[in-house]
Amino acid sequence: MTGPKTDLRAAAALRSDELLTTAVAFHCQQAVEKALKAIIEEENLPLPKTHDLGRLLGILRQSVHFEVDEDQLDILNQVYVSGRYPMDMGILPTGRPSLDEAAQMVTFAVQVFERVTSVLGGP
Repeated sequence: MTGPKTDLRAAAALRSDELLTTAVAFHCQQAVEKALKAIIEEENLPLPKTHDLGRLLGILRQSVHFEVDEDQLDILNQVYVSGRYPMDMGILPTGRPSLDEAAQMVTFAVQVFERVTSVLGGP
């Protein structure tokens, strides 16, 4: 399994290619999921087997004040929840993310990662 830094790097490298916006969305979702799970583990909270970003956020907020743009979180959450089959991976309910949407996802995922790093006391 790769860490959130690897997913962020992949998303940033792919975000300008309109044919790869689904890969960008997938990597952003994975980066945010892994970052949220890192706080949950650090706080010794129960870590369910879920990919639901909203549920993970709710769990970590039991012990940590953590603010995120919940609209952006919901968009990324749809990437995984909706992608039941390999061909759907990274596709939003409205279809393939646009270049603008992919860029917004990368920005959001980086912001979440930076907040998590701050909460965990890392560089």
